[in-house]
Amino acid sequence: MYNGCMIDEQQLNQLNIKRAPVRRMNTTSKWIIFCVLAVAAAFGVVVGWRTWYFYKLVKSGSQVRLAHTGNFTVSPRARGFASSSFEAAWIDRAAAPAFGSQENTSITIVQFADFECPFSRDTYGTIRELMTTHEKDVRFVFRHFPIAEVHPHALKASEAASCANDQGKFWAYYDKLFQNQSQLENADLKRYAKEAGLASSAFNACLDGGVHYKEVMQDYQDGVRAGVRGTPTFFVNGQKVEGVITLPEWEKLITYFKK
Repeated sequence: MYNGCMIDEQQLNQLNIKRAPVRRMNTTSKWIIFCVLAVAAAFGVVVGWRTWYFYKLVKSGSQVRLAHTGNFTVSPRARGFASSSFEAAWIDRAAAPAFGSQENTSITIVQFADFECPFSRDTYGTIRELMTTHEKDVRFVFRHFPIAEVHPHALKASEAASCANDQGKFWAYYDKLFQNQSQLENADLKRYAKEAGLASSAFNACLDGGVHYKEVMQDYQDGVRAGVRGTPTFFVNGQKVEGVITLPEWEKLITYFKK
């Protein structure tokens, strides 16, 4: 829903009409400029307030929810589950795929995601960009949370990513899955492994044998115990955040935590 000023087709057509060499800004043009500036200012205020409010809640130890119905997939099995306390191991498992230095890192971002969830995909590019710009000061951890009731290919995709992790290629395979989210059949998963430079025979045996099924389901159960209701869900230094977070919000958040 657009809550700024609207410009109808007739007004747009009027703006495209060639005028005399001496140009004067008419009333319509003035209103258009005013509306654009007003919308831009309002957006800046909302983003700034949202980030500040989120930061204050996290620092006070309150549970945070930034999720909206349009950017969060709820798991039917985890719906309604609430946890007021949990063990750190439920969030940050030692064997989970991680990116970034563990030394001198004051910020850890743990993501519970579903490879077939469109909102997890929406966060993919942002997280990858953060990995590039904050490799030395932020540790990123990935946990599987396949919502099989909604996304039938998610579980096998997570198993495939774990098989890729066995060969040290988790993040390359992670990229393949999110970049090709509409094609996650078993044949596709094996093709992506080959494209990512994995040893096909070992990968195929791992995937076909369901080697990492229990591990993926353990991630899911850990998430439920920690209060994860759906994807994407993040834990920033142990504090839960649900839903898609924009790059500007992440940058401001990281800056706050560095202080």
